[in-house]
Amino acid sequence: MPWSSLVARASAGSREKALLTALVALSLLGVAAALVRGGSLAGWARLRIYWWPVAVASLVIQLVLYDPPLYDQTWAITFGPLVWIVCLAALFGVLLRNGLANPTHRGAWLVAALGAGLNVMVVAANGGYMPQSAEARVAVRGTTLPKVGEPAHERLWSVRPIDESTQLAPLGDVIGEPYWLPKSNVVSLGDLLLAAGLTWWAFSVTRRKQTT
Repeated sequence: MPWSSLVARASAGSREKALLTALVALSLLGVAAALVRGGSLAGWARLRIYWWPVAVASLVIQLVLYDPPLYDQTWAITFGPLVWIVCLAALFGVLLRNGLANPTHRGAWLVAALGAGLNVMVVAANGGYMPQSAEARVAVRGTTLPKVGEPAHERLWSVRPIDESTQLAPLGDVIGEPYWLPKSNVVSLGDLLLAAGLTWWAFSVTRRKQTT
């Protein structure tokens, strides 16, 4: 198998994995920052997250859909883009629901919901794919996406290169993370807002001695 194909297959689901890893890491960073400032973990024991099973299901589906053994199944290639849109919309709904129901942490939830909403919008506008800057991908990862007809292309991808047919390109994956970050990737404005909102939320929950 050519080296380019090996690299492409090794990166299967890498966008979803990298984003989830970043969200967890930044949330933990928010918790740590709050603890340093005299916060407490007591608030987490009393925390209520509405519709959390929906969020968990959405994230799990996204992780398994773009990895073997599912990512090269005919049904996954055909219906995977639609499934991803539904998963992103479900996550947006969970974030918005908590933002509206929780006045204590409303700002953080709504920032995260805005990020998820932007991702839903751009992915839906492009048929279930996140448009990605080829230049940013090469700068960050040193590789390009496989072209149609190449063996590595015959699987479900969550991203497509930006071209003249791309809708809402500025909202796509156009921001390259610093190369010194572990598993650096190309992210969208929505990703950044989602990460910022969840980090703020984790900091706020830990900072408060009492939560409602």
